[in-house]
Amino acid sequence: MQTFDQSIFGLLQQGLITYEEALRWASNIDEFKLKVQGISTTSDMARDSMARTVVGTGDTVPGITRFTR
Repeated sequence: MQTFDQSIFGLLQQGLITYEEALRWASNIDEFKLKVQGISTTSDMARDSMARTVVGTGDTVPGITRFTR
């Protein structure tokens, strides 16, 4: 599952929409601009962490690296 902004980011990366159009529809413009620059926010990291864990097992999804501090 992905957020609306993640979906918009994917469309931007595929060249299906312009940067200006992506910003027009982004729910959090400042976070979206950071993501385009390659900067992950704490909310991105939290979502990624939750997405990696297989519900009910504590296992991680193969092919995804878990970063620890």
